Amino acid sequence: MHPAHAILQQFDIAKKEVAENSDNLPAWLPILQQYGPSLLMECKNAIKLSKTLVTEWLSTYMLRGKTKAKYKASLISSYLASPKHLSHGRSIDILKLKQKGVNIQYTNEVNPDITEAVQDIYLTLSMTFMRTGAYKIYENHLGKGFYRTIQVTVIPNPIQRPGPQLSTSRRFN
Repeated sequence: MHPAHAILQQFDIAKKEVAENSDNLPAWLPILQQYGPSLLMECKNAIKLSKTLVTEWLSTYMLRGKTKAKYKASLISSYLASPKHLSHGRSIDILKLKQKGVNIQYTNEVNPDITEAVQDIYLTLSMTFMRTGAYKIYENHLGKGFYRTIQVTVIPNPIQRPGPQLSTSRRFN
């Protein structure tokens, strides 16, 4: 549920800060204790698997028939898997993707009639992810779906007691 790059970066920061000053260890212990013994390896494997799958899919489908398809797909995959994007949820500019060799078009270039439908789907999914515990959705053309969710606990803001009333007018006797 958390970006693999972020976990690896946080662990590297912890190692560096503790190595520079062991007084930092008590601050890092609660954070480091959440890591299971295999988490860092799982993060590295997840990054490697993502790059492998994207390279395969790009060369097989989007770049099929192009010269050096596998090489181009590998470059694109590395770009997409780069931690420089800072977030899984952040979109990547279409012009930058085109510069990297991604065969991509705006929906209105392909079929102007579907642009609104794609926007509606995007907004619906965005709202679903923001307002529910869903973090992954699989649906098919038959209306069947599988939804991965987490339990969301809403903690209400504490009720603030009204403070002393300040009057802007003065009373004179």
